[in-house]
Amino acid sequence: MRLELSAESVRYYASLVEYYTAYKLKRMDREAVYLYLLCFIHDRYQRLNDNLLGAFCSLVRRYVDEVAAATKEAIYPKKSSYTLPHETQAAEISPQGGHHEQSDPSPTG
Repeated sequence: MRLELSAESVRYYASLVEYYTAYKLKRMDREAVYLYLLCFIHDRYQRLNDNLLGAFCSLVRRYVDEVAAATKEAIYPKKSSYTLPHETQAAEISPQGGHHEQSDPSPTG
């Protein structure tokens, strides 16, 4: 026998397990109680899986963020301290072809 229950119906029947006491459930129709218990187990199983999946996604997101931060820390300092040999030479040579000496940028100097 297969029942076509909506998600809302499953949640409703699952809630009846919490609503009724064990004494009342024992006195009810056995098939109805089995339905309530199956719905309860199914509902709890889905909630547990949803929580585990959410925790897993959060953990993976945190690891990805940590890896991105560690990568930036490892690459950017090296990138900024690295200069090409021709960049160093170009900075030392003035546009007229001679060596450029540091001068005082003030108007009097």
